[in-house]
Amino acid sequence: MSNAWRVKLREVDAAAPGVAAFRRIVGNGGESAAQEGIWLDSSLQQSEHYGRTFSILCPADGPLNSLVRLWITDAPASDVAAGRSSFSSDATSWSITGNSPVAEHLRSCVNAPSSVFHVLRAGLELVGSGSGEAQGANPSGFNLGWIGAFGYELKHHCEVIRQSPTAVPRPHRSEYPDAMLMLADRAVITDHAESRSYILALTSNDPAHSEVAAQQREWMDWVETVIRELASAGSAEQPDAHASAAEATPSSSSAVYRFDHSREEYFECVRSAQASIAAGDTYELCLTTTAEGPALEDPFATYQQLRATSPVPYGAYMNLAGTHVLSASPERFLKVTEEGTISAKPIKGTRGRSDDAVLDGAWRRDLETNPKDRAENLMIVDLLRNDLSVVAAPGSVRVPTLFGVESYSHVHQLVSTVEAQLAEGYSAVDVLAAAFPGGSMTGAPKVRTMELIEALERRARGLYSGCIGWMSFAGAADLSITIRTVVGNERASTFGVGGAIVADSTPEGEWDEVVVKSQALLQGLHATRQQR
Repeated sequence: MSNAWRVKLREVDAAAPGVAAFRRIVGNGGESAAQEGIWLDSSLQQSEHYGRTFSILCPADGPLNSLVRLWITDAPASDVAAGRSSFSSDATSWSITGNSPVAEHLRSCVNAPSSVFHVLRAGLELVGSGSGEAQGANPSGFNLGWIGAFGYELKHHCEVIRQSPTAVPRPHRSEYPDAMLMLADRAVITDHAESRSYILALTSNDPAHSEVAAQQREWMDWVETVIRELASAGSAEQPDAHASAAEATPSSSSAVYRFDHSREEYFECVRSAQASIAAGDTYELCLTTTAEGPALEDPFATYQQLRATSPVPYGAYMNLAGTHVLSASPERFLKVTEEGTISAKPIKGTRGRSDDAVLDGAWRRDLETNPKDRAENLMIVDLLRNDLSVVAAPGSVRVPTLFGVESYSHVHQLVSTVEAQLAEGYSAVDVLAAAFPGGSMTGAPKVRTMELIEALERRARGLYSGCIGWMSFAGAADLSITIRTVVGNERASTFGVGGAIVADSTPEGEWDEVVVKSQALLQGLHATRQQR
């Protein structure tokens, strides 16, 4: 089937502002951008730490578009809700929507036992690595393929968990899907540095698919017209509710959102984690809690506030099958180039920002030199080195940057860089399978620490602390850690937050880190509510 499909590329010497482009191209011009789709949005249009940045729009209405959702569940097969396409023997239920040959191919790949990684490989095999015009001419690396969110509970699909003799039963189930992955047949990529756009569509030269090819040509023509119109009009990149209105304090915002743990209960969890450290069960444990609030009245307006108050290189907005994801992540999980270069940038160590330049500099220096933060970061670097060594060419794993400080609007972060070269015979899917979930969201040693986390946390993490991004037909991938992220549906909205517990952590210090990390999200959420 791979010979039937090709990626068609069109380069446009203009770029449209992201909000306006999303409304026109994904939202079909609607003010609430209610249509389904994904926007991977680098609101830092030239990142000091990540260099040249790109934004990617993928509408969900293409003729070959397929949406895969899955739920990790302990329910027996007879209890799985009707309407989900199939399920595998490891108690995963699946939904694969779409009526195209592509969707049918994906459905045929879900059989017992089946993992998310098996389905990822099957989807990427639809287009051969040399099929199409998008490689080389498209500097982003994304030439269509998978795009979406991988939830933390997908750890149960990783071989290291499946084979663990001490694996504990899953005590939690998320009300959100544990993965939302779109096999995108249409995309608009913005190169911020060069003010250029790239329009991509999955098409075919096979006469049997001539109708699809005609639809894709018509769509590409329309998108080029939209981009030129918006660029010519100079549409302002402004949120619905101006960021200047977001003068909310965390205390006024948190009146709407409630954490699963009170301050005192979180203290007790920290002490329990430290007891496990003292017993030798773990060296470092990433403890998190979840805040829950009301359903988002206008998710897209809320996302605009979030990106205005907290610009980052890895922003994301998703509206898929009734679930919204609003992410302002600063952390790269994994990047894999077409040439096989692997890069990870784990974050461990956080300080708030101050308007006082002297105080802000002092906080930055404290983060850079603090032994506790450096120890946390080093343990995750070692964990990632070990994870990547499974798929890396021998001797290629290295750490070019250790304990660097990156500064964003609300926080300073302690960041290291781990790099490797992909070994022959492995792919970006294998890299994800080897490293998932990101070590910065688990602790070390990974498997035993995740088992301890299950006992301490009160609900499934769901999409939080997994990863968001894309995996291209051409073999490249770019994924962020799902932090600083709000997930919502018609009932409620939630976000997770936490930090790494080590032997010399203090309960007070860990709770303070929860508060600091919550501020940007609470400010954006509160500002939108104030405008209603």
